[in-house]
Amino acid sequence: MDSLEEKPISLIDVIKEELDCNSFVFLTSSKHSNALVMEIVINDYKMRIYFFAYDKKINIRLVFPFASEQGMLPILALFLTEYRDKAFTNLRIDMETGVVFFDYSYLVRPGAFDSEFFWIYVRSMTSEACRLYKTLSRMCAGRIEPDMKEYYRVLLTCALERLQSDDS
Repeated sequence: MDSLEEKPISLIDVIKEELDCNSFVFLTSSKHSNALVMEIVINDYKMRIYFFAYDKKINIRLVFPFASEQGMLPILALFLTEYRDKAFTNLRIDMETGVVFFDYSYLVRPGAFDSEFFWIYVRSMTSEACRLYKTLSRMCAGRIEPDMKEYYRVLLTCALERLQSDDS
């Protein structure tokens, strides 16, 4: 290799540069050399965004700062299932920890990082997260909107009857 040749810049370094250029403060992950994390606050809604860079793929994970109570997991799972049919299909829950997050990946052509495209994904995740923040935080804390209580009661009753039936 000629000493004058430049070493190709890694995708994680491109993301670092993009965040720096836009004055975002971020941390590098001690667990993963290919990851960055930043905390953001939008309209008093605090969230954490992880950026994972692989060879040709960027994974963006937006994590809410609250976790579901164990007793609310079935209702939250029903909400997420119904929500996926309507909108942002990448809303998930870690059933062991109760943490709710958005997860999205997209491919990047080598040497062709598009900052506009990158920010489109980040903005779409954060705007959708802000829209759902209050509903999810209430549900995780065990509070359900009054007009939805009967709906969830019927769904859970049907599921429980099915589980208790001898036909299974």
